[in-house]
Amino acid sequence: MAVPGDILVVDDTPANLDLLASVLRERGHTVRLAPSGRVALMAIEARRPDLVLLDISMPEMDGYEVCLRLRQRERPPPVLFLSAMTSTEDRVRAFEVGGVDYVSRPFHVEEIIARVETQLTLGRLQREAENRASELEAANARLREVEALRGELASAIVHDLKNPLNGILLSAGWMLSSLPLAPDAREAVEDMHAAASAMHRMVLGLLDVARATSSTLTPRPRPVRVHELLATVEPIARMYARGAERSLRFVRGADVLLTIDFDLVARVLENLVDNALKYAPRNSEILVDLVASDAEHLRVRVVDRGPGVTADARLRVFEPFARVDRELRLGDRLSHGLGLPFCRRAVEAHGGRIWIEDVSPTGSAFCFEIPSWRGP
Repeated sequence: MAVPGDILVVDDTPANLDLLASVLRERGHTVRLAPSGRVALMAIEARRPDLVLLDISMPEMDGYEVCLRLRQRERPPPVLFLSAMTSTEDRVRAFEVGGVDYVSRPFHVEEIIARVETQLTLGRLQREAENRASELEAANARLREVEALRGELASAIVHDLKNPLNGILLSAGWMLSSLPLAPDAREAVEDMHAAASAMHRMVLGLLDVARATSSTLTPRPRPVRVHELLATVEPIARMYARGAERSLRFVRGADVLLTIDFDLVARVLENLVDNALKYAPRNSEILVDLVASDAEHLRVRVVDRGPGVTADARLRVFEPFARVDRELRLGDRLSHGLGLPFCRRAVEAHGGRIWIEDVSPTGSAFCFEIPSWRGP
């Protein structure tokens, strides 16, 4: 037997109402009776039943119209039609207006009970599925919220680590270049410098991963001097260049004032220099060229003398997790594949563009251009 349900029986014949009420109550169902379509609609408005047994031939408002009006509601109850009309057209019409089943009179009590309990079981299963879906969505929403909070906390911690690491790197670099150190002391400072350098790269990589995989990347612009931007990027870039046995040349141009997100643009420039360091030959020079800058826009080229980027790879290199290293036969120079996608997102978030140019006789120029921020 199905779980007892709340059933509304709608029929303008009292004998039919009494018979159905008696049969259904014996099966443990709660039964309400309505002698007309209008009364039925009011009863459903007061309390939604689990199932409606609905006669078709009634004065004022027939069963078809009642069913059509129910379909206009947000959660209409299922309707099982009971009728003496047996033509195919009547049955088709019943299903067209939204009925879930149709039983012709004269009917057998066992058939009515079976049809009723089938519909009640289907309704219960549907409600359970909806409840599970709702609970799952609520759980997913809580999980997304926790994940977002965890991501924000992790990003904040990683971001806050960047500045003290910069201080360690610059201080260690100054000690190595300016102080007369005993061999043991120099070795210790070099180890400290190398360890801090590795940690600094991890921090920047984590920031890039978080930003490149984030659904949104919203600039926080402020007025910035172009030379201030380059002065921030240059010391760390030169340190990495020395470690990679490459050299850097910065061509600064005019020191104009632009409204940009300082951190985002600095990371774009750092990523492009880091990318050039991976592919440029040892003892070669990498050029960071401020091609043009004025009060309206900034354009930068980072030029290396590496193997270049094929036309096909240029279409994919700014996609997340793109790997062109094997195509270039540089299998020992692998990356996480998110630095350049981050660059594209950061540049495009400013309303700018990023692209790659060939350099003769060999090499590539990674270029970007951004306008001074004017708001969304």
